[in-house]
Amino acid sequence: MKFLKSSHLKIALPTLLLTLVIALYWIFWQGLATQAEAGLNKWQAKEAERGLVAEWQDMSFSDFPYRFVTTLDKPELADTRSKTNWAWRSEMLRATVQPYNLKHIILDITGPHLVTYTPKTAPAPYSMTLTTDGFWASHIYETGPMGRLAIDVTGAASSHFDAQGTLIEQWSAERLQLHGHPTPSFVAENPDAKAYPFDLALQGKNLRWSQSKVDLWPGDEIQLLRIQSRMRNVPVHMMKGREISVEKWLRNGGSLAISDLILNWGPIDLTAKGELRMDNQGRPAGKLKASLGNLDALVEALVAADVVGRRTAKLAFTGLRALSVLQGEKEGRVRIPIVLKDGVLFLGPLSIARLDPLF
Repeated sequence: MKFLKSSHLKIALPTLLLTLVIALYWIFWQGLATQAEAGLNKWQAKEAERGLVAEWQDMSFSDFPYRFVTTLDKPELADTRSKTNWAWRSEMLRATVQPYNLKHIILDITGPHLVTYTPKTAPAPYSMTLTTDGFWASHIYETGPMGRLAIDVTGAASSHFDAQGTLIEQWSAERLQLHGHPTPSFVAENPDAKAYPFDLALQGKNLRWSQSKVDLWPGDEIQLLRIQSRMRNVPVHMMKGREISVEKWLRNGGSLAISDLILNWGPIDLTAKGELRMDNQGRPAGKLKASLGNLDALVEALVAADVVGRRTAKLAFTGLRALSVLQGEKEGRVRIPIVLKDGVLFLGPLSIARLDPLF
């Protein structure tokens, strides 16, 4: 009994237990490394059979004991299945999970990227470079076909080159964010469905472009774009990354229901909601209920771009201003329908653009 009460045992026993816990945790952590390496190699071999070639120069594991980080040096992807034979490579990819929550993975691919692809009529590949101050993606595994996906990009800048290496386009963004997941209530009620509604949120701040072949009348900078939406009738295989085809989705009855749209683009100060789809000729179609501000600047921009005549624009907006006041719209703003029909974009009664087929 005296031995059990000794100070030596009081110190040694907790130390031994702590050492045992650390040793078991180390074995568990090393087991994760073994499983991660085996899983990646298995995925690599399986995708190669399907035409997606994935390569990297080195694989390593770090950040014991707090996190489990898998690092791939100089990762590359090339899809020989696609019509454009696209390929991507970067300097580094880091995948982080907490050892106690393996269902949440965070990817960090900050740094330079190079994408190449070959258009149908091009004699050689086009290329696109991308640099970022931060580029993170998060995926949470949940019940259903996909789980929750989030992407956050800061300080992005990209240059686009043709087959001869000539610069054809440049763009940059202060921040880009995307969040998406299959609608949880629908997944819970229809676990075996072949198609799901997909909730999608997108936000962009200070999007700028230059060297573009298209001269857009609102200007070359979007100050803010924010969309809360639901993609309807999205096939399961599209969410799992197999046969991703926006054209096929739209032609098979897919549509985009927008619950909240905010667009600040030069003279355009717009909020809206509604639903968009594609007509049988492949052109955008649908209707949005919108609210417009900054009307004087918008009219001047439309007139300067020779989209509408000054007299026509003023007459149209004068009537809409009066109606909007009666509808309780805020001072300085106008309620107006935006209609996409038969290949024409209507801003209220004004026809302001032709709409070409998307595909």
